[in-house]
Amino acid sequence: MILFYKFLEILILFFFIPTIVIISLFKPIKIGYIKSRHLGTYATPLEILKCEKKIIYGDGNALYIWFKDKRTDNVVLFNKLINKDLILPSFILKPLFQFFFNKLSLKEKYIIPFRYLKKNNFEKLELWQTRDIHSVLNKLPSTVKLNQNEEEFGKKYLLLKKIDEKKNFVCFSNRGSAYKDEKVQSIRNASILTQIKSINYLLKNNYVAFRMGRNENTKLQENLDKNIIDYAFDDSNKSDILDLFLHSKSNFIISNSGGINNFATIFRKPKFVVDFTQFNDLNTENSYFFPLLIPKIFRKIINKKKIKFSEVFNLGLDKLNTLENLNKLGYEILDNNEDEIFEGTKEMLDIVNNNNIYSNNNQKKFWDMVNEYSPNMGKFKVSEYFFNKNKDLFD
Repeated sequence: MILFYKFLEILILFFFIPTIVIISLFKPIKIGYIKSRHLGTYATPLEILKCEKKIIYGDGNALYIWFKDKRTDNVVLFNKLINKDLILPSFILKPLFQFFFNKLSLKEKYIIPFRYLKKNNFEKLELWQTRDIHSVLNKLPSTVKLNQNEEEFGKKYLLLKKIDEKKNFVCFSNRGSAYKDEKVQSIRNASILTQIKSINYLLKNNYVAFRMGRNENTKLQENLDKNIIDYAFDDSNKSDILDLFLHSKSNFIISNSGGINNFATIFRKPKFVVDFTQFNDLNTENSYFFPLLIPKIFRKIINKKKIKFSEVFNLGLDKLNTLENLNKLGYEILDNNEDEIFEGTKEMLDIVNNNNIYSNNNQKKFWDMVNEYSPNMGKFKVSEYFFNKNKDLFD
């Protein structure tokens, strides 16, 4: 069987390399691989690449040909991001990709200028495609557009739910273990219920709220305000199109650190990230659309003593991902409570309404420390309420 695949690979290279070279004489042609299985690994990278293609690389006429994973998360979004690019089977393109990628003299000409992540774990100095190193997202509007039929589809859903489309929209979500069928508990996971107090506050400010997500663990209570839609459990209506429609209409987004908040970046929506843990790869985020966050707090199991973030960074605790690995080292993690998220939401609303001058000057010492830990990260801000409440942890 191994000999058969080796023979097939040689046959593919023998036939397709001359074909690609000949085509390139008339039209630039490039090959790439995209991890399409999860939204978090393809959405922002493809959006950045599309913008870079327009204003950085100057190869707008090049033919891009991709191979991808068997499964694709949100096919509608993926197709919009791929646009006129071609998708071909991996058994054809993978040998060609490896051949061109490993030869420096051919890589620039025949490989899509995608900053591929070389390792499973983020290297703090490694540039990869989720990092908007040229700030193209600030310069160009979203490349993802909903057509008229998709807009009408979304409006019918609002009508079905008796939602006034003139109201302000907010999408909120949490990261749970069910979506990826995780067998271990991630330190990024948190309860959606701690956000409800904040959502009720937004409703009083003329908002309607959509709880987003797929395959979630916790369903919202039935007796909540009618302007809170638990879309994540609306199995008869939720769809890839509505995922795009609702996020595109939202004024801002509240979420944990998960793939779903890529919608915020795609549609240039500001996001308020709660229960944040991953300072080690914060440099993959565009701070322009990420004006506010609240981190989780780490503490020792033995004496329940909260530890400073400087210790978190020195020990690399935010890199551990699972509670099991964190506990083995003698540490645990505290989720944000509803009051912390509530106060942060009020700050976020001020930011969205331009009532709060964006400044993190009083947090400068902390962010300088983060920048040493995760270089080239941009300008972020911790909720002032949370920062002042836990100031000793940020020293």
